[in-house]
Amino acid sequence: MRSVPLALLVSSLVGCGGEAPPPPPAPAPAPAPAPAPEPEAPPPPTGRALLVASEFGLSPLACYLDAGQRFAGGADCLDLAPVGTDVWLMSGAAAKVVSRAVAACPGVTSPEPTLVIDAPAEALRGDAVVPASLKDGLVYVTPTPPAEVDRDAPKELRARIAEAMAAAAPGLGAIKPRIDQRASLDLDGDGSPDEIVAAVVPDPKDEEANFRFSGLFLVPPAGVPVLLRSRADTRERYALLGALDLDGDGPRELYLNTYGDDSFSLSLESRAPDGLKTLGRWACG
Repeated sequence: MRSVPLALLVSSLVGCGGEAPPPPPAPAPAPAPAPAPEPEAPPPPTGRALLVASEFGLSPLACYLDAGQRFAGGADCLDLAPVGTDVWLMSGAAAKVVSRAVAACPGVTSPEPTLVIDAPAEALRGDAVVPASLKDGLVYVTPTPPAEVDRDAPKELRARIAEAMAAAAPGLGAIKPRIDQRASLDLDGDGSPDEIVAAVVPDPKDEEANFRFSGLFLVPPAGVPVLLRSRADTRERYALLGALDLDGDGPRELYLNTYGDDSFSLSLESRAPDGLKTLGRWACG
């Protein structure tokens, strides 16, 4: 057998270049998975809100939520006005929502949510609406001093109110009503004005004593006035501030002030078979 030179044998083992072949390349790492997209925030709810403007900001009185088609109050109303929303103020100032806060009116134990807006302190009075375009649907009553209203009230109206009071409270006996307010505005959306009258029966012997009766009436052109709300033996009185079609169905809801000697509350009311139904309320004192 023929022998192979050792040098040739080594050369054949390591290749022609005299070096070992490089190792195969490592496999490329798998690409990292793409991050999941951030979930989109749900759009803010839609609807319309009536708010009270005060030194604490804007406090919700009542609102109508398109989702669920219902009236609501409190924080549900503030959800209709996220930061940046334009609001309309009764003072006429333009304003935007900048944040939320929690405040309590003196005499109210439970703090309530409020909207903070970029308006001067002197503009925070009366009421406000969201969206700002809702201002076109808010109708105000022109205030007149109660003494002037009573002085100018026709005898025929006074007699009709006395008749309605006697029917509501037969035990009153002789009734001499004092007419505190007469307001005329379209409530049912038919284009014709409706008359609202607020009246009380004072104690003839003591002006500081409780009223024997206090009532709010819808007065038709003829017939007995319709009693909307009343209380007996009270210092509470009623004054219609205006009307607003908050749910957009045509008839307007009543914007009502219920007040006594040391406190008051504002409410939004709708007509009901037995008088008024409170849709939302804000109280102070």
